[in-house]
Amino acid sequence: MKRFTFNLAAVLRIYTIDEDNRKKEFGIAGRALREAQDELERLGTEYDRYQDIELARRAADESVAQMRLYTQYIFDIKRRIESQKRTVIERYRVVEQCRKRLIEATKRRKTIERIKEKRFQEWKKERQRFEMKFLDDVCQQMHIREHTPAAA
Repeated sequence: MKRFTFNLAAVLRIYTIDEDNRKKEFGIAGRALREAQDELERLGTEYDRYQDIELARRAADESVAQMRLYTQYIFDIKRRIESQKRTVIERYRVVEQCRKRLIEATKRRKTIERIKEKRFQEWKKERQRFEMKFLDDVCQQMHIREHTPAAA
């Protein structure tokens, strides 16, 4: 009996490569999201620190020009925080899109793998039937030889 061959092996290979590419995209998008979140956290920490500095300077009767500079800087940090929040949201959307594409690619690959496994199991059953038939034939011929008188 011939060896097992899977006629959709090329499709499976393409789907596997596509899934690997989707995994890489998902990883890159995840790293970009984490970087944006880290930057947002850093800006929040900086904002809090400068708020505390401004309160201390107000208590120390700082000049109006200095207080104005600190206030402008704090407003600039607020704008950057808002911008960074939008960046985080956008990158989260990209991560979700990548996740959906990865899930879809994984489903396609697993579908082909299930088909391959089913066909392999069918091939094994057919092979077992073939071997059993062959062994039955051999046993039958041995039995006939043993129980028939030899021609003299």
